[in-house]
Amino acid sequence: MLQTIAAFLGMGHSLKRLAYAQTLEEQQAVWNANWFVRFCKQGNAWLVDVAVRILAVIFLNRFVLWSVPHLDPHSNRDEVMLCQ
Repeated sequence: MLQTIAAFLGMGHSLKRLAYAQTLEEQQAVWNANWFVRFCKQGNAWLVDVAVRILAVIFLNRFVLWSVPHLDPHSNRDEVMLCQ
């Protein structure tokens, strides 16, 4: 689900850089350089609240969550690769 949200927001490259960072400081630098994180930290509180609520409605609704193959209760969890 995180990969889908990151791809939708155009953050796929920074998510990969975050995953492959060698040190915690490098991870923090990548995380803090992300445009959405900066928006959430420095943006107008009302605007951030509206944006987060819209993203929650889009990505955290029942249809989307049950359609994600990694969350399928009938799938074999041992065969699912979390890092693709």
